[in-house]
Amino acid sequence: MSSIGPQSMKRQAVATMLILWCCLCVTTHAFAQTLSVQAPGPRTTTAQARLSPGPYYVGVPVQLQLSVAGFEETPDPTVEVDSVDGVNLRLVAVSPRVSSSVHITNGKVQRWKEVRHSIRYEMTATRPGEFVVGPFAITQGSKRIEVGKATFRVGDVPSSETQLFKVVLPERTLWVGERIPVAVEWWVSREMGQNIAGRRARVPLFDQVDRLRFEDREDAQARASLVIDLNSGTKEFSATLREDQYDGNPYFVVTVNREMTPLSAGRIDLPPASIFVQEATRVRQNVFGKRIPMEVRRTKAESEPMSLDIREPPTSGRPVSFAGVVGRGFSIAASVERSVVNVGDPITIRITVRGDGPLDTLALPNAVNLGLKASDFKVAGGQATGILTSDDSKQFNLTARPLHTTVTAVPELMISWFDSEKGRFESARSNPIALSVRAAEVVGSESVVANRLKEDAHNITSARSPRPSPGTSSASSSGQSKRSPTPVQPRQSDVNDLSPFSDVSITTDIATLTAERRHFLASTMAQVVGYGACVLLIVFGYWWRARRARDPQSVS
Repeated sequence: MSSIGPQSMKRQAVATMLILWCCLCVTTHAFAQTLSVQAPGPRTTTAQARLSPGPYYVGVPVQLQLSVAGFEETPDPTVEVDSVDGVNLRLVAVSPRVSSSVHITNGKVQRWKEVRHSIRYEMTATRPGEFVVGPFAITQGSKRIEVGKATFRVGDVPSSETQLFKVVLPERTLWVGERIPVAVEWWVSREMGQNIAGRRARVPLFDQVDRLRFEDREDAQARASLVIDLNSGTKEFSATLREDQYDGNPYFVVTVNREMTPLSAGRIDLPPASIFVQEATRVRQNVFGKRIPMEVRRTKAESEPMSLDIREPPTSGRPVSFAGVVGRGFSIAASVERSVVNVGDPITIRITVRGDGPLDTLALPNAVNLGLKASDFKVAGGQATGILTSDDSKQFNLTARPLHTTVTAVPELMISWFDSEKGRFESARSNPIALSVRAAEVVGSESVVANRLKEDAHNITSARSPRPSPGTSSASSSGQSKRSPTPVQPRQSDVNDLSPFSDVSITTDIATLTAERRHFLASTMAQVVGYGACVLLIVFGYWWRARRARDPQSVS
């Protein structure tokens, strides 16, 4: 077997190191090429528009999507488009979609990134015909691009006699500030109700948010829902479901209940409210037994056009007890925490107001207009703030002080409101509350002296009276003649101390009341002397103990 010499081993080691150094150089060069990024070239901005497939019908929203490529990811682009008569155009959303990829060619990395913005519109035609919407001018910073026009033809949806659509409002003059119940009712026959594949409603009344305020009414019996298209977007409302009859035929009735409050006076003319229904004409069942529509037809139902006449409550003839609300059936009740008081004592009058109206805006008139005479009561603050309670009422707490003993009751308290049904001001009164007002007891110096003398005389008489000895019966003691107690003359010092001119009033000076009475032992000097004596006593004790513990021989 041949052996390897030292020279051969050195040559192999050098060759190995050279090979490793070459590999490292190649790897470093390749890694450097991988980090190099090719600069992207100028991007081209493109845009296109796409409509949802037809047919298109009056009142049924049409989806229009604009797709723009070449803009930056932020900010969102803005769109300018002219309005079209007969078409409600609503911007739904603007959302970017980013696509990117990386390619490595000959050790070079090429990164590609595309940003495409999707701009979605909803177009709803209010009448049949052909409409042209656009062009759309899309802008982001200094970049701008236009998309061509979108043309679509809208047909009318046939009405169906198997359904009705109503908007129920009071048939009278409406008043600013009153709370008005509004009901949207959809009546659908039983036969048609079993084949409903979809429905969407349009209620122009709900879009008058600048002049009307709407609130949804909670209903525990709501078992259905109704989708209504608004200018602000599509909203699903909870609804009740009941069975009723119309012209002798059975119907299902879906009802949406809301409350409306007029904000300003004037006349509002509204087009008909409508509902568009997809009725399945051919269905099939899947493996789970669910009915799936195969063919549908569109039908609609419309309400009658309506006009709202809204007025301000009159200012002439307005009573001073007006609480600032419009409604119906208000009542007022009052109670006090106690009915026996002294002159000047504060009493809390609790006032509870109920009624069919906006209690959140109800405010009590001032105390005088409420019914409390200024000559009989002094009211703190003049006007109370109320708190809404869970039982649909509003409570006020009014603090009043009776001024003299001739006050015998809290009088009737009165509030007024404008009755929206009768069209005039109405008032309600509370029941009077009986009060017993006593004169305030004023304690003078003479009363203090008299009580002091009576107390001294009683104490001296008790001291001089003979006490029966133990064992003496009460009968024998009672047989003895009783001596009248000797009158006791008051001490001159007592009379001088409490003269009629003495000041026995209560001190109200803050400095006097908060001044601390200091004793000599509580002074700083006394505390220093005491602590020093204690320390000296402890030191003396240690010294005395050490002295006694020493060995007498060592001391000698």
